[in-house]
This record gives sequence, structure tokens and C-alpha cells, in this order.
Amino acid sequence: MNFLLTISGRRAEDMEKELREIKSNVTHASPPLSTRNWSTSQHGSDHSPAEPLPIISVPQSVTDNIYAVPENGSYFAASEFEMQRIGHLELSPIAIADILNCYFTSYHHLFPILPDPSVFVLNYQRCSRLLFWVLIAIASKSMAKYNQLHLQLEPHVRTLATSIEQATDHPLGTVQALLLLCWWPFPFKALRDDPSWIIASELGLPCTVPLDSTILSVVRGTSEVAFPTVLVQQLRIAYQSFNICNTLGNNDMSASGLLAGNTDMIKVIERGIQEVETQIGAQMSTYTEMALLRVKLQLYSFAFTTDTQHIRIDSRASGYLSKAGRDATRVITVASQYAPSHELLQPWPATARSSIVYAVHVLLRLLAYPEHLDQDTAKNYIGQAWMLLRSRSELENDSWARLCDIISYLSRTDSTGGPPVMAAVQARMSANIVVQSIWQARGRFSDDVLRQRPKDYTAAEARRDLTQFGLDLLVGTDFLDSAQFDAISNSILNPDEGGLEA
Repeated sequence: MNFLLTISGRRAEDMEKELREIKSNVTHASPPLSTRNWSTSQHGSDHSPAEPLPIISVPQSVTDNIYAVPENGSYFAASEFEMQRIGHLELSPIAIADILNCYFTSYHHLFPILPDPSVFVLNYQRCSRLLFWVLIAIASKSMAKYNQLHLQLEPHVRTLATSIEQATDHPLGTVQALLLLCWWPFPFKALRDDPSWIIASELGLPCTVPLDSTILSVVRGTSEVAFPTVLVQQLRIAYQSFNICNTLGNNDMSASGLLAGNTDMIKVIERGIQEVETQIGAQMSTYTEMALLRVKLQLYSFAFTTDTQHIRIDSRASGYLSKAGRDATRVITVASQYAPSHELLQPWPATARSSIVYAVHVLLRLLAYPEHLDQDTAKNYIGQAWMLLRSRSELENDSWARLCDIISYLSRTDSTGGPPVMAAVQARMSANIVVQSIWQARGRFSDDVLRQRPKDYTAAEARRDLTQFGLDLLVGTDFLDSAQFDAISNSILNPDEGGLEA
């Protein structure tokens, strides 16, 4: 333990020293600089290169109007770059300039953790290679000329993200790149095909940042450091989410951790959320609104926890179910207006995805309570959400497709009009509704697969179906467990149901 603390302390000291050097270099620089080239060989240097000054800012036009996005940014010119290669991919200087201009035009203001473009230009030669390719991967998704790069870069970015050299030579750039990947993640399949959870378990998940005076001063608006408005808003919303889980779902006096008789406390926390909404409402972006609505749903979801004995929820808590229906439909309405399924897709931030998924599971639960939300209305919004999620699917049987399968199944089984089933999950804080839905959705698998308790139920069901076709007699059972199995099963079984059956 002492060894780890010593290493962490040295890393922190190295990062602070590096930031001071960068600040000194930028202060004494004389902008604008002449033409610069990005040299691939520089990334292989054994020396620790300086990185961009960690000044986070938002373009002035976006600061004045949080909804405004400049039409065509021209922060970078092609003459400032050289051809870049990673694996078998080559990227021309023109493409690099186009994609980086797109990022700082359409993405940077949504999660402004990078320097202002004018500062980024001064330091891009010494930028982390991981950060560079992460920016290319994110922004290329929404550009017709380059959108294939998004998936093509995924294995290369994954390799860079797990490189010890990157973390050692570019600690700041590595942190920035990983945060951006958390905000705009790549599509992924089943956990058995995604090593991130294995890496996290082997290396150890980072500790939750404690609520110290630095964070609380930003939340309360008393900090002396100026942060971009959108980051302050997201921090305040995250604080409300923490407060909900810690107050209502982390009670030492109950076996499940759930606070008994929580109706009064829900009302108190609701007032706090309303204050935040009032304070940030005039400057609230679309994604910020969705994040705030999700926190409201998170709060109202605790009203469902009293329903454990096949009875209707008591009258004091039932009012929150109507509010949950209102806010869940609002999330889907906002998402449908902002990201219609027929247009070229800009990657959703992780908060948008979680907001929509949470809203759908709340609506699925409300199908059992028609007195709080009309069933036809609920089904209509569930169908809209299904179309939105399906439009995001990029890989066969990826997480988006699996979500759609779950929604399709639950939209049929939850609309019987009978009393809600007893919740099998009681101690997952505000994730109770989602976890319960996923648990219930296992019913779409056969009894044979359920008895196996496989790591990947969907793949196990597909193997079972192919076995019934007699494929195991032709190729043997070993093939069904091989890497080539997924491609064949996708082409034979075609898991797409073609739409939502309500």
C-alpha cells in the first residue's frame, strides 16, 4: 500500500511540474505560430513531452447561447499537419483538419475539458497520441466523408488506452482521452467480448472522489475558479444524484439499504432539484435537460419500492408515479426532436443514453399503473424510444440491439393490466427499476438456457437454436464456442424483429 501511495504521489508531482512548464511555455509564446507539422515519430520519443495547457473554455458564441453551435469552424488548417498512420489506416492532413474542426465546432462545447482551440494549436505537436485518435474517432462519427473511421479506430484506440507508455509519457492527455471515451463511448457487444470490465477488475476500479470543499464550492457557486457553465451544471446534477442514492438507498437501519417511509424525504429532495432547475434553466442545453430529467426519475423510482406484496402503491407515494410518467415521456420527446433516427448520427454522450434507457424502464413499469399514465400513451413513447435506440445500433447484437430486444419483450409481458409482480431486486438503490427489468427480461430465453446460467444468455440462446437446426452434427460443438460462431449465427438467425410489438 505504501508503495502504491508513493507511486501515486510521484505521478501527481510529475503532472504538476509538467503543467507549470506548459503554462510557462504558453505565457512566453508569441502567437500566432508558423506552420506546424504533426510528426508520427515524435510519439515514439523516450522523453516526456509537454502537453496542452489544461485551460478549459467554451467558444464565446456558445457561452452567449448554449444552444448555438458555429456552422463551420476553421480552427485548424491542413498545412499544419502531416499524414498520420495507425495500423492500416492513413489520415491525410486535409482529413485531420476537417475532423478536428468538426470536434471543436460541434463537440467541445458539450464537454469542454480540453484547452481552447487557440491554445490546443500551440501544443498539439506534443499532444498525447491517444488523445489525438480519440478526437478523430469521436468527431468522424457525424461526418459523412469519414464516419467509417469511428468503428475502424476502435481496436487501435483500445490498444493505445491500455498502453503503459501513454499513461507515463502523457498523464494529462491520457486522463482527458479516457474521460472523453467515457462521455462518448464506442459501441460494444456482450461483456464477454469487451475486456474493459476485466481490465478494471484486474487493475482495480478508482475510488469515488470524496465530496471535499473543492467540489462543494463549485456546487454552491462559491468557487474562486471559473469553470465552463455546462461542467458546473453537470456537477450540480451529479451531486443531486449522489444525494438521492445516499439518502434513500444507503440506510444502515434496513437490510436492503432502502429508507422506510421515504415519501417525506422524497419531497425534500425534490425541492432541492427544483432549485437547481430554476437556477440553470435559462442556460440548460438539451443533454443537460435530459440529465436533469433522469435525476428526477431516479428520485421518483423510489416510490416503486413500497410495492412488494402485489398491492397498489399507497396514496402518498402514488403522486410521484404521475410525475415519473410525465418526465419519462419528456426525455423521449427531447431525444426524438434532437436526434431523429433518420439523420446522420452524432454520438450520444453517455448521459443521454442512460436517460433514455431509464425513461423506457420507468414507462414499462408504469404499464401496470394505467391510472397514472394512459397505456396507449406509454406504448407510443416506448415505441419511439425503441426506434431511437435501434437507430444507434452499429454492430450485430450490440448493446443497443440487446436493449431493443429487452424492450420488445417487456412491452408485451408488462401490458397485461394485472397487478405488478413482486420486485426481485431490492438493494440496488435507484437502479432497482432497470435491474428488475433486465432480470424479468430473462424470461425471453428458454428454460434450457436459463438452467445453464451462461455469461451471455443471448449467445447461448443462439447456440441452442443452431443446435436444433442440426449444425452441431455438421461442425461439432467446439465450433459453437469459437469466435467464428457469432458471425454465422447472426447471418442465419437474423435477430432483428423489425419493430416494436406493443
